[in-house]
Amino acid sequence: MKRLDRLTRRAEAFMLHRTGVAMTTIATQMDVHPKTVQRWIREEVQRIPEEEADAIRTLELARLDAILVPQMRLALAGDGFAVDRVLRIMDRRAKYLGLDNAKPGGFEQVGALLDRLVMGE
Repeated sequence: MKRLDRLTRRAEAFMLHRTGVAMTTIATQMDVHPKTVQRWIREEVQRIPEEEADAIRTLELARLDAILVPQMRLALAGDGFAVDRVLRIMDRRAKYLGLDNAKPGGFEQVGALLDRLVMGE
């Protein structure tokens, strides 16, 4: 029974997160530490089939992009708080896209390809 309750709570936390509820809010509602909610969500994501994971990743990236646009305007205008937010959003996007795990040299290859496209070579 205890295991079933734990699995149910973990699934509920994951569904709340998918609908956009903040992890801190979920933690408060479920009377657990926010790190526990993060762990639950990470574990649930690892159990998702790849196709569904791609759909979730796309949704999360769209949410980040929607937040990024107004924050970027503020950051470019010199708002220090917005600069911090932009950097955190960029970091999160990099994690979702696996950019932090990219092989060395990958960015140089992309840069060379862009140079060729721009220069018409």
